[in-house]
Amino acid sequence: MFEYTLNNHFKFGYDNEWFIDRPNKNSKWSVKYGQCNRPVKNWREECKLAASIIYDKRQGLPIDILFSGGMDSEITLRSFLEIKVPFNVHFVDYKGYNVYDKRWAIKVCEFLNVKLNIHNLDIEKFWQSEECLQIANLSKCVSPQLISQQWLMGQVDGIPILGAGECYTARTDISMQKKEITENRNYTNVDWVLVEREKIASWYRYLISKNKPGIPGFFQYTPEMMLSFLEDPISEELHNNKRKGKLSNSTSKFDICFKYWPELKKRFKKTGFEDLRDEDFILRKQLMNLYEDYHYEYWSEVKSLIDYLKGNINKMPDNISPNITDPCDNITTYYNNIQNEQF
Repeated sequence: MFEYTLNNHFKFGYDNEWFIDRPNKNSKWSVKYGQCNRPVKNWREECKLAASIIYDKRQGLPIDILFSGGMDSEITLRSFLEIKVPFNVHFVDYKGYNVYDKRWAIKVCEFLNVKLNIHNLDIEKFWQSEECLQIANLSKCVSPQLISQQWLMGQVDGIPILGAGECYTARTDISMQKKEITENRNYTNVDWVLVEREKIASWYRYLISKNKPGIPGFFQYTPEMMLSFLEDPISEELHNNKRKGKLSNSTSKFDICFKYWPELKKRFKKTGFEDLRDEDFILRKQLMNLYEDYHYEYWSEVKSLIDYLKGNINKMPDNISPNITDPCDNITTYYNNIQNEQF
């Protein structure tokens, strides 16, 4: 099997069996990461080193960066640019719905003197097509937005690389969707977890099912890149509840990115699907009815995970996520819940 992460250190599956389809409804979503085997560099250097390793292991295939126009994919692009290797850049135009991201993609590529290949996809027709459902069936995907990225993976001849796989961490009480934290609430003594969503693995499952090389999660390509991000001082402040009011690292991630990549320009976080919420919801309900068993999460307690990545402990932290799927029965509640997510 192709190395979707270095030595396939990131493993996913069920009941601690890796890269398999779900055996039955009661099977437990499992995740495992590799451990670091060298001293960790700063996060920018780890991004560039990951890009270099990917290029060296490309087996003669072109590098095809899927550029959304967002900050994460720009860091991915810049990582390859800085090591001075050839690559292609691809953007998918959802028939004008993601015009904001398209402008950013064009602006960045023009500034960096990189050619941008634009692919056109009538997203409304695609979501109603048999092709969309066929892709969803291959990857067992419950998210319409993730399927569109899988479509783009299939359009390139080389190794598609997504600027995804970042270490998303959150307080356990927020992850469990308890009542809203107020200014008077105690911010100490609350654990933080790294959340690994089963639905995100649909990017990996798509490539595996097609026997196609690819890097679906650039930011988890090596355990060293993950550890470097998690040990950044800003991350440490978050995970020790020293940034009052922060419930996850979603907004603080910007601070970390600009710390290591100060040349980035700030932008609003857009998905391109803001005006397609009703259409998204209709298809998402259909996909949930088909593949709702593929919608769980694995929560690794952050401090234990850091010890594991560093090799201080040998056992991967247990999953402490409640064994429930996300509700998808009320469109208002649903979009309130995912307003900070890009899928």
